[in-house]
Amino acid sequence: MQAENISKTRIIPCPFDLPMNIRHELTKEYLPIDSNSVRLVSYNILANGYASSAYAAETIYSYCPPDYLEHDYRKALLLKEILGYHADIISLQECDASFYQRELSLVLKQHGYLGDMKISSMLISILALERRRESNEVFLVCNTHLYFRPHADLIRCLQTMIAFERIKEIKQLYEQQNKNVSIIWSGDFNANVTSLAFHLLFTGVLLTDTNHRSYNEDYAKIIKDFDYKTPIELSTYSNYAYTIYSLQFHDVIDHIFYDSKKFQFQRSIPMPTHEQVTEFTALPSCKIPSDHLAIVIELEIVKSY
Repeated sequence: MQAENISKTRIIPCPFDLPMNIRHELTKEYLPIDSNSVRLVSYNILANGYASSAYAAETIYSYCPPDYLEHDYRKALLLKEILGYHADIISLQECDASFYQRELSLVLKQHGYLGDMKISSMLISILALERRRESNEVFLVCNTHLYFRPHADLIRCLQTMIAFERIKEIKQLYEQQNKNVSIIWSGDFNANVTSLAFHLLFTGVLLTDTNHRSYNEDYAKIIKDFDYKTPIELSTYSNYAYTIYSLQFHDVIDHIFYDSKKFQFQRSIPMPTHEQVTEFTALPSCKIPSDHLAIVIELEIVKSY
């Protein structure tokens, strides 16, 4: 039997030597189902509405040929990359509704995944997962994408405080049912390790250094009015050169935070080399489909707590 189909778009060959292939060598299989570890992915996959706009093609991503900004090209690389990590939990940002509904969710379902998508106006999405082998254990998997403006450090700090309160509410609901609750919080925080939001996430308290670049009268008022301490102690691995790389900007702004009392860090899957990232000037490129890089880490679940 012969079958043929006519593509409505131009067929573009994909390079064989993709940086993701090297990373996939370290994630060839899912972690054993009876292991006490989880593999996590957090990835801002670059919304099609941004990537394919005329403005982006002419300014932000002018170094990237338009063919490689097209959704039909990028989605093939994204699906290959995401599936190749064989992750237990995948958190995506800038995922278009049409891509999720028509393609991504269907492909993920074929590979045994269940998922959900919330519109971008939500500050944080929280999914409660109950462990089969330990019926009293619940993971609260949180995914966020904080405000993106460069000088909005204070806004992101406030967003973080609000999100913490929502997490705390849900955590308490499960604890009232005698559940042990663990927190995993991934996302594009648009906050580097020197930011107000990162300081709050990592230390659990508001930064009080008056010499900090974002310290101003508004922030001083927040410190005065709120003797704030986060309800959860979080840790993260941030030993990356960057998690976003464009001509205008590169920094570590994507993070996976985890409950430091419930998880122990095992390893991070190495990022592409700087030579691979800059082979075609910056990201995205014909080999890397987003201006962000996927964070992939493995955590061990601490049994006695």
